[in-house]
Amino acid sequence: MKKTLWVLAGLSAVAVIAGAIVGFLTLRPGWTQEPEWLLVSAQRNEKWDLWLVRADGKEEVNLTKGRGSVGRGLFSPDGKTIVFDANFGEGWRIYTMSPDGSNIARVTDSSLGYAYHRFPTMAPDGTIAFQCTNAAKGGVINICSVSPDGNHLTLLAEKSLYPYFSRDGKRIVFYSNRDGNAEVYVMNADGTDQRRLTNNPAIDAVPQFSPDGSEIIFESSRDAPKEPKEWSTIGKIYVMKADGSNVRRLTPEVQRKEVVDFCRPKPGYTGSFIRPALSPDAKRYAYIGMGAKPTPRGGANCIPMQLLISDRDGNNIVQVTDWTDATVTLPSFAPAGFRR
Repeated sequence: MKKTLWVLAGLSAVAVIAGAIVGFLTLRPGWTQEPEWLLVSAQRNEKWDLWLVRADGKEEVNLTKGRGSVGRGLFSPDGKTIVFDANFGEGWRIYTMSPDGSNIARVTDSSLGYAYHRFPTMAPDGTIAFQCTNAAKGGVINICSVSPDGNHLTLLAEKSLYPYFSRDGKRIVFYSNRDGNAEVYVMNADGTDQRRLTNNPAIDAVPQFSPDGSEIIFESSRDAPKEPKEWSTIGKIYVMKADGSNVRRLTPEVQRKEVVDFCRPKPGYTGSFIRPALSPDAKRYAYIGMGAKPTPRGGANCIPMQLLISDRDGNNIVQVTDWTDATVTLPSFAPAGFRR
């Protein structure tokens, strides 16, 4: 009898421990069993909207529902707010909304004195940095910031684009052609200590911090073939340490045919991989793939862009969207543990 009781007690203890482990894995940020979600801007039926898309492609939600043209959307660090730029008939302004698309509120207006307010990013304290275009000075694009209520405008950097806060809100990464070529820069949140991180004849652009702030992912035309071959890539994704060291390419130099089949290329088409974003655990990255056919004058005719996700080494590529009626761009991951 005692032996039976000991066995039952042991089984009960195992059940309790197993239950605790399951609960830990379910609730701990970064270990969530919920599917990952991403924000993308997409043009469908001639309307640019902000969409919430499941990483496995099984679910999609239109958050802005054709109200106007929408640009980039990013989650706030706590996942409770989405900040985005849009033109809802009053010019390009900065807005916020709840993750379900409700409570849309305009943050900036024309009183700031800049014609266009684009590509916002939000710090933990609610400060918003964004592109601010000065129409009075020939359309010079700068980076500004405002408080959460849209006041206290501060000019952070001139001739600069595409700001992105580090998760702790202490630094902003961006790119600029102030030195004659598009390069990646970083600065403090107040605009001080601006430093160039890349120095390459190619275009280095659209940077983002990794979730822990130790790395920066960006797109670049470096290593692009001078004479593109079939299935080669022009734009590629790179990552480097936050101080600009240890630059390495994530996408392969030449993509296999099956990798770029999502854009339905024909012989002579090249693939381009742009607009990167790291996942919350930094083990995968999302990006936009597109096909481009070079034109006689050196330009390119592009075919629709779609959302892809792959491992850090460029393998296990998943095509998330296959929207034949749409162009998809500007992906960003929801924070770890986000649930709809």
